[in-house]
Amino acid sequence: MRELLKNKKVWILVGLLVVFVIILLIALQQCSRDGEVDKGTKPAKIETDFRQSYAAWSDLKLNGDLCQAAYVKELRQVETDFNAIYKRAKAANVWDGLSEADQRIYTAYGDVGAKLGVMNTAIEKQDYSKAKRLLAEILEVEKEVKQGITK
Repeated sequence: MRELLKNKKVWILVGLLVVFVIILLIALQQCSRDGEVDKGTKPAKIETDFRQSYAAWSDLKLNGDLCQAAYVKELRQVETDFNAIYKRAKAANVWDGLSEADQRIYTAYGDVGAKLGVMNTAIEKQDYSKAKRLLAEILEVEKEVKQGITK
């Protein structure tokens, strides 16, 4: 045993093993942090996703009358995106870090996502008067959000 403790090769091997374990632990810790970013739980990631979904929504509005069966697929995607973004923003670790203005925006567009779902169903059932009424409500919500931002 004493010979083993005096052997320099053993100490070098033990030292290298300790360094390897430390490097491995640091790498695993970094991987777990990267996983959080990939889940989209950071406010910046949610904001980026919201901007992309809002751009798609704006493009659809520019196309003209949304209350047509041709737009249902795209409207469903926007609906899904707005609802998912609202759900991710509502997570406690994100919601508490948002400003009141951002909270109002995400809440409003969560409501828009829900109304888009009802509007899409109305379009599929060819109840265009209901769809147009819901679209008017959605546009009113957007108008209120924009007025709240500029105040």
